[in-house]
Amino acid sequence: MKKALTKVLLTAITLVIFAAIIPLSASASTSNNKTEVYKQLTTKLNLNSAAACGIMANIERESDFNPKLIVNDSNGRQSGGLCQWNGGRFANLKNYCSKNGYDYLSIDGQMAYLLYELKSSSYGYIYDYLKGVSNDADGAYDAAWYWCYYFEIPSNRATKADERGYNAEKYYWPVYGEVDLKAPSLSLQNKKNPYDIDHTISFKWSDGGDDVTHYYLYVAAKNSNGKYDWNNAKVGKYSASTTAKKVAGSTLNKGDYAAYVKAYDSKSGKTVKSNFTEFSVKCLSHQYQNTKVIKKATYDATGTMQVTCKQCGAKSTKDIPVLTMDDFRKSAVSNMKIASYNDTKIKLTWSPLAGADGYQIYERVNSKWVRLATVKDGSAAAYIISQLTPGTKHTLNVRAFRYDENGKTVTASVNASVIGATRPAAPTFKSAVAGTKSAKLTWTKVKGVDGYAIYMATGKNSDDFKLVATVKDVNTLTYTVKNLQKGQMYYFSVKSYIKTSSGFAVSKATPVKYIVAK
Repeated sequence: MKKALTKVLLTAITLVIFAAIIPLSASASTSNNKTEVYKQLTTKLNLNSAAACGIMANIERESDFNPKLIVNDSNGRQSGGLCQWNGGRFANLKNYCSKNGYDYLSIDGQMAYLLYELKSSSYGYIYDYLKGVSNDADGAYDAAWYWCYYFEIPSNRATKADERGYNAEKYYWPVYGEVDLKAPSLSLQNKKNPYDIDHTISFKWSDGGDDVTHYYLYVAAKNSNGKYDWNNAKVGKYSASTTAKKVAGSTLNKGDYAAYVKAYDSKSGKTVKSNFTEFSVKCLSHQYQNTKVIKKATYDATGTMQVTCKQCGAKSTKDIPVLTMDDFRKSAVSNMKIASYNDTKIKLTWSPLAGADGYQIYERVNSKWVRLATVKDGSAAAYIISQLTPGTKHTLNVRAFRYDENGKTVTASVNASVIGATRPAAPTFKSAVAGTKSAKLTWTKVKGVDGYAIYMATGKNSDDFKLVATVKDVNTLTYTVKNLQKGQMYYFSVKSYIKTSSGFAVSKATPVKYIVAK
């Protein structure tokens, strides 16, 4: 807790004078040293900000943060370093640094020795006290007072302890203690497969607080020992306003990686780390497959497509550009087929083409395409061709058209044509003659057909008739049905057919004839 001396006006006056003699403003070198000392006190010595401020208020009075300062006292003994270790303690600093590979005039070496000293039996109680101070302005005062009185032990130590406590509370705590830094929360935009289709890794992190001056993003690869090599991590430095970053995949190799973000305040040197997040780079050159249109592009708006890499499974969406007139010229209607027919009509259907203002229906006649009709409806999907001759084939096609900005008709491409046919005439069923477990059927020839279909049933119901044979030679007008059951009555019918792109155009059935198998 604060010592009573702070309540005395005389002390306050003394401190104001003292602060004026040795101002807290310092050179760039001193400022850098302060930052490093604060950093090591809070990380290497694991002290809170208040305790660090208390020690720093003492170091300022001892050495002004110059680790190379060496002074000969009135007794001829040397004092040196940040804390001005004196006589035998200074010799102990040198020996410790020599044995442990440090330069005894460096901040690193002196901070390592300070930790070693504080963990010894002689100074352990001071370390315990510092680790227990409250992390606030009062705690900074108490830490400075205690450090001066029991660790530094200068002459007139009570008064000087009070002076340094005041400086810790009024000058160091506002700069180093009242720093608003929060640990950022780091995430990957696509945790399952962060190495996206554009070969970038998208990191995102939360705001680290008002006092952040910049962020560091660390990305380390896992080595052959299964550990992340942070010594060779890739490091990016970003402004305080940056909370997301895409890292080019070209800078990485295949393998496993981890990353974290560190928020940093350059004034105090204070840093806080985010969580670690892990990810894998599975391929370096995506090979697209399984493209899927999520939203089709129109002539007024872009569309969206999902693309997938067949090597690593990375998925991403890409814009499909707004359609142009050139796109229309290259397009064609799809799914053309013959939907139905009768004696004199054929119904042609297709899938409407995006952007079409209408369709032109064509037929191939004597090696030339003849336009049969124009449908001025872009949403139309069918057209019935009528007044046709029964039993005739027709080669048909559909071509979309669109009006340009000048009202001129622009036609699209065409897909392969389709073949339809009107219903052919039925043959005349001449006879059905029973044989040994067989029936011989004969009929008349029908002009223009591609063959005949034989149907059989064991009852008169039309639903019972099944196709049992096709005769593809139009000049063959007889067929023998074999493997019948002796004594069983069988019913027969014959149809003619014409091949089309969608199957067959079939005639009506002939009148039924029946036999009893022998």
